[in-house]
Amino acid sequence: MKDALLAHIPLEAFRVLDAACRHMNFSRAGRELNITQAAVSRRIKGLEDHLGTQLFTRSGKNLALTPRGEKLFQRVRASLDYLEESLEPFRIGAAQSISLAASGSVSHLWLGRHLRDFARDNPDVALRLTGLDATAIAPSELAALDLIDYERFNAHWIAFRPWLERVAPQALRNAAPRPHLPFSTYALAIDAALSGDGVALGSLDLLAAPLAEGTLVQLGDARLVTGYGYHLGLPRFRTSSPEAVRLHECLLASRTAP
Repeated sequence: MKDALLAHIPLEAFRVLDAACRHMNFSRAGRELNITQAAVSRRIKGLEDHLGTQLFTRSGKNLALTPRGEKLFQRVRASLDYLEESLEPFRIGAAQSISLAASGSVSHLWLGRHLRDFARDNPDVALRLTGLDATAIAPSELAALDLIDYERFNAHWIAFRPWLERVAPQALRNAAPRPHLPFSTYALAIDAALSGDGVALGSLDLLAAPLAEGTLVQLGDARLVTGYGYHLGLPRFRTSSPEAVRLHECLLASRTAP
């Protein structure tokens, strides 16, 4: 069995790489990790030596990622996001809260006074009430809604926590989002959203039809471009049958319509 390259690389090197790539500055990366700038530089140099490739280009005090460095950073960031989310169930002492979203008129004329009565009788429960306007909801406000999520079986899949970390990191300053309905598959999560059970993340391309029909509503305009996607291909070194070509053309044509 061929010796695994990862067995020879300290895992800490990938945390250092992640910090260096996010800050594009070895000194700031060191302050985040409580190590010196020289230690960051040594770990990056050691990682480059293990991989046999340059990850950064250096011009004076300016850093830039090489193409291979950029690709590795994306993989490392996705893997660390995945690991962090996997550790979330072990967090101790996380505050429990109930979030409600309602229109301004309902909140002002009816719901607000009932929530005050509930809060008085249940001081150990934190309540959060937000006005619901689909076109005006900011990413930071989504964390307070009833979130529907799914289990990530691949580090490149995007769930709510990594999405918010990239789109609205300020939303995570107090506490990480805790979806109230976690499902085992993405399809089940979308089905729950279609049933009105909460808010789910979705691919705009895959959900074009229900969005156009109004069975789903897009909240806000924040989007995350991951660089990953679904691709339709034909064999490169084998002639495809006319039927396969027709199917290929049909599916590509349908890509432009919901």
